[in-house]
Amino acid sequence: MYGLDGTAIRESDPELFVTISALDEAFSQPVHTRFSYADDEIVHGAKFRDVFGTSSKGVVTIDLSRLSEIDEVRL
Repeated sequence: MYGLDGTAIRESDPELFVTISALDEAFSQPVHTRFSYADDEIVHGAKFRDVFGTSSKGVVTIDLSRLSEIDEVRL
């Protein structure tokens, strides 16, 4: 979609699929989740927020509840 404007993207009727795989350390089991974004859910001029953080003990964390949160960006 690089180089396309919002109109060109909408006219192409796109759909994006996002798949995330991780390991549940408590049970040593793989965990999978997937999301689909249809053409009316794609926001031109936006990016996903960072889901990674660091706890007070310095452990890297991932906040999966933020997966669909976006920030506007200048193009």
